[in-house]
Amino acid sequence: MGMFSPEEYTHSKPGKAALQVCAFVVAVFALMGAVRMSYPDKPSVPKEYEGGLERELGGPLAVRVSLRQEFHGYILML
Repeated sequence: MGMFSPEEYTHSKPGKAALQVCAFVVAVFALMGAVRMSYPDKPSVPKEYEGGLERELGGPLAVRVSLRQEFHGYILML
């Protein structure tokens, strides 16, 4: 508040304010840790495709997507 306030800011002392900031940081990291421990990292059963993924995507004769595509006269490298 400092220079924009005509009154001295005495709501809390610097030590108490620092303690409140530290408590907030600890609470945020505790919440992040709780979410990390409870959030699933990967599916419990991996997905499997009968005959393999290549067959599911069209097989060896499937039309491939070009890495060069034209967009209004400009060549985009994807």
